[in-house]
Amino acid sequence: MAHTNIEQHSAGFGLSAWIDRAKSHLRVMRARQAAYDQTYRELSYLSDRELSDIGLSRADIVTTARQAAAMA
Repeated sequence: MAHTNIEQHSAGFGLSAWIDRAKSHLRVMRARQAAYDQTYRELSYLSDRELSDIGLSRADIVTTARQAAAMA
């Protein structure tokens, strides 16, 4: 009686590949959130004069924090 061993190698379509992609996505999202939080916090601590010196106004803080998050 012959015995055949069949192995299936998924090309990124199985459950484990999906879990790996989900973990990777979660790591990216956490890094982006951390970059946003840090940028927002640091810019919020600056005075209006200090913000002006770097070419920003208080209204630019959210936009700048979002840009920092997108680059993370």
